[in-house]
Amino acid sequence: MIYPFSAFILKQLQEALGYFMIGCLHDAFDNDNSSKKNSVRKMLIQVFNAGSSSIKFALYQHQSKLELLKGNLEKIGEASSILSYQTSSSPSQKIELSDGCQNHKEGIQKILEIFDQEKNNPGSADLIVHRVVHGGTKYRHAALLDLEVKQFIRDMIPLARTHHPASLACIEEISEHFPEIPQAVVFDTSFHQTLPEYAWRYALPRKISDQYAIRRYGFHGISHQSVVKQAASFLKTPVNKLNLITIHLGNGASISAIKKGICVDTTMGMTPLEGLVMGTRPGDLDPGILTLLAREGWNQEALETMLNQDSGMKGLCGTNDFREILQNKEEGNEEAEMALELYCYRVRKTIGSFNTVIGPVDALVFTGGVGENVSWVRKRSVRGMEWMNIQLDPDMNDHAEAPCAIHSKDSQTKILVLPSDEEWEMASQAAELIL
Repeated sequence: MIYPFSAFILKQLQEALGYFMIGCLHDAFDNDNSSKKNSVRKMLIQVFNAGSSSIKFALYQHQSKLELLKGNLEKIGEASSILSYQTSSSPSQKIELSDGCQNHKEGIQKILEIFDQEKNNPGSADLIVHRVVHGGTKYRHAALLDLEVKQFIRDMIPLARTHHPASLACIEEISEHFPEIPQAVVFDTSFHQTLPEYAWRYALPRKISDQYAIRRYGFHGISHQSVVKQAASFLKTPVNKLNLITIHLGNGASISAIKKGICVDTTMGMTPLEGLVMGTRPGDLDPGILTLLAREGWNQEALETMLNQDSGMKGLCGTNDFREILQNKEEGNEEAEMALELYCYRVRKTIGSFNTVIGPVDALVFTGGVGENVSWVRKRSVRGMEWMNIQLDPDMNDHAEAPCAIHSKDSQTKILVLPSDEEWEMASQAAELIL
């Protein structure tokens, strides 16, 4: 990305400050300051990955890739919340918070209590990293957090209404607890900035698109980038030699077309609303529906609430919890069955179209909470693709544990199930700012 000269200078100062602070902290943590290389080897990186209703968290010893602690706080804002975590030396634990967790600020407080309890104090970290959904076209890489970056995150709230307030709440709470520790942000949109213009531009008047920065940005980029690297390792093939279709399925869902290791198309658009059917979002939608509802008296706030919180699987069958949806289907609930078929149909249709975009596909890669754990969805998502040389092995699919392959021996296109390790990807990208 080309920066104005003043911004370039500011960036260099930020990086220099990051080096200095980390060096000071490391000296306090370990008196061995014989070399920068030795300092890096012991660097601790704390990661907070805030979603609209969850916070994933992790603490890494970066050079050794040692995962000291990792966990997830789910169902923020609901009547009851679930906090699960595991340390490098103890089995996983699951705590039900019967009083719930009302917001992300309270969520951070509860997570910090766990760190204190396990004697893995984030205050000893050299760098704290946050996921931010929308980086626009300004941020193509991770960035050290400063006032300018924070203001940018605030300015982008209209394009990520359910995510940016959550990220800011986490950033502010961490800043209050650990003001001396440098922080960095990793943007979900960065990986998709390689899309060609014909893939990211909408067919609107150019003047309007340019004035309001209307374009396809794409999201889940951290996850897609993570599994591209994993697929290369799994297949023992250089990243730049691979054509992949990466399929992130969870409460949010998106698919990306990866040609020679580069993202050339993705399903999410200017906001995370476009593309596949999701937990509470509708995906692709005729915009005329919204103008119709506006003429009927729906205001902007009501429309945004409907689109972000009340649509998708929840709108179709009353819940966005796939465990409940699958159980309801098994019990004969027709709305649940139809919702699942619709969900998988959109995935299947997109896989077919992305085949035409990148040419011969080396592998389909399923990831995300649903993609990794729901065999029924994977089976339905590739149903009828034998003519495209895509063939699932039913038994391998039913017993899949990521990372693994689930294609039949006759399938020319491989089908992989790989874990979405966003937290490690975030730590790796942020570490590059100070190495």
